[in-house]
Amino acid sequence: MPSFMAVHLKDSYPTLAKDLTDQVTDDDITESLEHITLGVWANVSDTRANDTEGVLGVYKGAIVSAYQVTAWERNPEDERIRFHGHADDSRAHLIGTTVQGGPWVRGQSNPTRQVDVPPTAPAAEGAADRAAVDLIRADGDGPLAPRTARFTGDELLERVMVRRDTRNGGIIVEVPSGTRVAIHPTKE
Repeated sequence: MPSFMAVHLKDSYPTLAKDLTDQVTDDDITESLEHITLGVWANVSDTRANDTEGVLGVYKGAIVSAYQVTAWERNPEDERIRFHGHADDSRAHLIGTTVQGGPWVRGQSNPTRQVDVPPTAPAAEGAADRAAVDLIRADGDGPLAPRTARFTGDELLERVMVRRDTRNGGIIVEVPSGTRVAIHPTKE
């Protein structure tokens, strides 16, 4: 399974969302989001950087951006890593979903963590940027406000991910943000 690095955008993402005005273009948003997600990250070893195929920006436990890594460099002055890459359209469906391991909690000092992301089929060009812009421009109480699902019927079913929860033996079901879910247990 491809190894992705989830990065916690707890300060930079709300600042980006707060600075939105009618004059800010979608291109401005995607450029800023790419900059803060691929960012400059501390405590990343060379081995970990080499193993990272992609970076997922996370705010309040939800994935807000997805990038495929093409290269990385280390700043010799402060030893921080900057990734280089492009929006990962094949992971656009992850934007708005919960990151593996859930949100960062108070006391977690490292703003990065490795997560496993299942391989997916290619999506339309620009899908990741569109999903990220839609999320940050969402109506409501700001970033990650509840929103109505954008998909219906078979489209929605194609975006549902079910995987085994190895920690407690159950399952994890991920659905697009804003989707209503009903669980009907069966007797066995």
